[in-house]
This record gives sequence, structure tokens and C-alpha cells, in this order.
Amino acid sequence: MPSNVRDRLNALFVNFGELRNPTEAETEKELIWPLLEALDWTEMLIQQNLSAKRRDDVPDALLFPNAETKQKAMPLSARQRFQHGACVVEAKRWARPLDRADAGQRDEEGVPSTQMLRYLRRVDDVTNGGLRWGILTNGPHWRLYFPGRVVDRRGFPGNRPRQGLGPARLRARPPRQAAGRLRRRRRVAQPHFQAVRGRLWPRRLSVRPPRRDLPSASSNSGKQKSLATAPIPDQEAIVRHVDALRTLQAEVHQARRLITDWYLHSLGIATVPTVLREPFRLDANQFVAAVSKARGRQKPSLSAAAIARIREEYGNTVEPTARRLGEALQHERAISDLVNAACGLTSDEIA
Repeated sequence: MPSNVRDRLNALFVNFGELRNPTEAETEKELIWPLLEALDWTEMLIQQNLSAKRRDDVPDALLFPNAETKQKAMPLSARQRFQHGACVVEAKRWARPLDRADAGQRDEEGVPSTQMLRYLRRVDDVTNGGLRWGILTNGPHWRLYFPGRVVDRRGFPGNRPRQGLGPARLRARPPRQAAGRLRRRRRVAQPHFQAVRGRLWPRRLSVRPPRRDLPSASSNSGKQKSLATAPIPDQEAIVRHVDALRTLQAEVHQARRLITDWYLHSLGIATVPTVLREPFRLDANQFVAAVSKARGRQKPSLSAAAIARIREEYGNTVEPTARRLGEALQHERAISDLVNAACGLTSDEIA
């Protein structure tokens, strides 16, 4: 990691530690946005509305890969700007739980992780599958979302990182107390931004030129080398993987639309629960049980013929889409390996 970036991140966390009980707005202004800028995400728009009429779905920020793309988006309506974005960001107050609602909030919509998944579904519809990356953070923990990837919840990327973002002492205590302890001990741990930045590399694979150099393989040398001039082992292989990944993503997007229509028109499920929006990790029995529960208690029990039709739909749509997602994951890993090799990264830096 370049020393100037490390120093800037350390300064951000130390200064942020002076705040007593920081609110969500203070966390965003004093920590989240400056941190993203330090990682070269300098082009963003705040509070862009995904809804056509009301303000039901408003992510905190929309990131753009470069200034030219942001300029193209500016004349458009808020919803249309997402077509040119690279990633949506939802930020919460410092250390706010990401998987449960605040005290006094019983609605599932008050859960940050559920909120992010809802945003990504809306973004997927608005951009026709063109934008699928999301970042959810509360300061010490950062999550990178990609809806097309099948991930075990226990192994969610960024869910409980070995080292959260920022100084370790700051994460373990309230910000004000932590800052004083940092000054007394004169020890600031290296921020855990390398892994976060490594997972954000897919934006470097676009046809747009990179805007600044990446750190070299040796984090202690301080030397840098540009991704544009780094020796790519096999550019044709990257193009093949990217093209295949785009095709698979389009197929998965279409399958999601079809199965959502099937829920509504064939089963009468107007409000689709989260488990059925992404049913591709369910087996046939779990899928039948989830559909039966979503229909509600007011409707009659499923007949044997109805269960047979649900199993048939599972075999025709859900199961093939799950295989497509597995193939997409293989292409993602292959692209990641090629880029990591081109940058000369070691296994420790990738981890």
C-alpha cells in the first residue's frame, strides 16, 4: 500500500474518532466519502432516487468509473443515471448492525442488508442488468454485493472480515475512547482496504482507461506500476471470460423476470419474499415449501397436481439458472486470477 494512502486513511479514522456518537450523516461525510475518494472513487452522486414517483428507494451514493461517464449521466433523470453507474453505496452510522433492525424497528425493511438487496433488485430492473455491484458499510465493516453470485451466508464476503476497515483499536471501542487510546499507544493498524479494493477491481476491466496507478506486488517498496502497462498474460482469455459472463448474466436476469411473473400469475403471490427472489440455492423440496409459505394461510393447501407443477417449474427454470450462476462464478474467478497475475500480486495481498 502506498504510504501516502495509508497515512490518509489513518488520519481519517483518527479524526473521525473525535466525534462522540456519530450519526449516519456524520459517518458518511467525515469517513465514508473521504475513504472512497482515497481509493480513487472520486466521481459520485449522492441520494439518487430509484423510484419513478416516490422516494422509496434512494441509495446513499452512486459511483461512476470516471468523470466522462458521470458527465453523460448528469443531464438524465435520477433513475436513468444508474445506467451509467458502476456501483451503488449504502452507508450506515458507525458500527450499526447490518443484519438486524434498530431498536423499535420491527419491519424487515429496517434491516440494512435487506435494504441493500431491495436496492439492487430495483437497480437491476432500471438498468436491465447493467449495474449489479453494491457496497454496504457501517464504517468498520464493508460488504461487497453482486446478486448474480451464489455465496453461503456464513461465507459472505466482508460479513465478518478478519480485520475490519480502519484501526483495530478504533473498531473495538466507541470512536472517542478509541482515538485517545490510539494517541497514547502511538499504534495505528494498517486499514483493511487492500482486500476491499481488490474486490472492486472488476471496474478496471471495463474498456475505460484506468485513472491511476495500482500498488506494486511489494507493499513495502513503495513503488507503483500501472495496470495499463502491466503485462497481461492472456488478453484474449479475459475477453472470452467477460463475453461469457455477460451472456450468462443476461440469461439469469431473464430467468428472474420469468419466475417473478410466474409467482404472480400462476400462484397469485403478489409480494415475493426474499427467499423466492433468489431461489437458486434451494433444492426442489425447499422451493416447494417456500412457495407454499408465500401463498399464505388464507389460500387452500396445494394439491398434488399443484406441487407437481411447482417441481416442474423448478426443473425448467430454477435449476438451470443455478447452474448458470455456477458457471458465472467460474468466469469471475478466472478473470480475477488473470488480473491478479498481471498485477504481480502475491497470495497474501489477494487474501
